[in-house]
Amino acid sequence: MKLFSTLATFKLLCLSGLLLVSCNRVETLFEIPARVDMIIPAGSNTFEILGLTTEVLFPYEISLASRGIADASVDRVVAQRAVFRPVFAAIDLNFINVIEINVVDPDDPTITREVFFIDPIPLGPKNEIDLFASLPDIKDFISDGNMLLFEVELTFRSVPTTNIDIRIDMEFGAVADE
Repeated sequence: MKLFSTLATFKLLCLSGLLLVSCNRVETLFEIPARVDMIIPAGSNTFEILGLTTEVLFPYEISLASRGIADASVDRVVAQRAVFRPVFAAIDLNFINVIEINVVDPDDPTITREVFFIDPIPLGPKNEIDLFASLPDIKDFISDGNMLLFEVELTFRSVPTTNIDIRIDMEFGAVADE
């Protein structure tokens, strides 16, 4: 029995080593910040999706130039992290059920890619919501080198009773596959 256990352990270690060697390495060359400010209007209903589309400064080319990196060195631009929070006060965001943030193709607004989401948001009081990053590459969606068109979609559990100023701080990574 001990021989079987040792043999199984050896096979598991060999398989793990093979997986580590065969995986491509990914290097984040630099981070790109982006910020969306929006207002959730009082009385937004729970039956429809509240959507906002806005063009946002996305300093991709500025970041390339300041670091002396060529655009060809960047294989992908991917979402890394995002936080959804009220701007002015500690407001409980428990009335929000789903958040989805998409990037919109500047040439064809019917083409979008999800970059951040949380569905459903766990119940309970919260003053900020950390969003999950999605996997798609958005490099082709960057227009004029420093602008990006975002679409924010919200669904609600209950009706917000006041207008709420919201800020979404996002971070993307310029990635080189090795």
